[in-house]
Amino acid sequence: MKIKKILGLSLTGLLAWAFFLLVNLPAAFVYQVAPVPGNVSASNISGTVWSGQAGEVTVNNVTLTSINWDIKPSALLRRALEADIKVGDLQSPVSAEATVRATTSEVSLTDTTVDVTAQWLQSQFPMPDFVIVDVLGNINLDVQTMNLTRQGCQSLDGLVALERSSLNSPFGDIRLGDAGARLNCEAGTLTASVNQSSSDISTEGQFTLRPNMSFNLAATLTPGEEMPNQLKQGLDFLGQSEGDDSYSLSFSGRL
Repeated sequence: MKIKKILGLSLTGLLAWAFFLLVNLPAAFVYQVAPVPGNVSASNISGTVWSGQAGEVTVNNVTLTSINWDIKPSALLRRALEADIKVGDLQSPVSAEATVRATTSEVSLTDTTVDVTAQWLQSQFPMPDFVIVDVLGNINLDVQTMNLTRQGCQSLDGLVALERSSLNSPFGDIRLGDAGARLNCEAGTLTASVNQSSSDISTEGQFTLRPNMSFNLAATLTPGEEMPNQLKQGLDFLGQSEGDDSYSLSFSGRL
C-alpha cells in the first residue's frame, strides 16, 4: 500500500510539474525549436506561449510591430486554437485587434479592426503599373466575421472606410471625402461595393478579386464642381461618357 501511495504521489507531482512547465513555456524557446516557415521571422519575443509579445514579425517581407497574443486554453478542448491578437501601437503605421480561431479545416476572424495608413499599404503592395496615383489618408477595416478554408474566403461581413483621404496624380489632386466599401466573399471570390462622394468627385462601383488573383473593376465616376480641369479633360481617356456628366470605367487584370 505504501508503494502504491508513493507512486500515486509521485505521478501527481510529475503531472503538476509538467502542467507548470506547459503553462509557463517560454514563447522564445518554442520559436527556436518549432519548424518556422522560411518566409516568417520574429524578434524580441517574450512572455509565454499562451500569453506573450513579439517586437517584430515579418511574413513575406511585410513587417508588423508590437504583436501581443492571448491564447484561450478552453478552445483546445474543442480541437481548436483560439487567441486574441493585438498589433501595433499609436506610433505604428498598422494597428489591429482580432479574435482568431483555427481548426484543421478553417480559420475564422471575429470582431476585427485594422487601422493602416494608405502610404504604408501602397508601399507594401504596389499598385498595377497603369495606376499612376498615390493614395493618402487612413484606411479603417471593420470585419464582423470572416471564414477562410483551403478553397479561399468562404464568407465575409466587413466594411472598409477611408479617412482624410485624397488621390495625388501628375494631373492634379482629388479629395475623396466620404469613401468606403462593403466587403463580401463567396467560394473564394472577394467583392467590394464602393461608394464615395466629395465636391471633387463621386464614385459608385464594384471590385471583384478571384482566387487566381484576377480582378475586375467596374465603376461610374461623376466629376464635381471642384475637380481640377486637367483631370476632367482626362476622363474621356479613362472611360466612356454616359452623356450626363458621368463616365463608366472598366478595368481587368491580374495582381
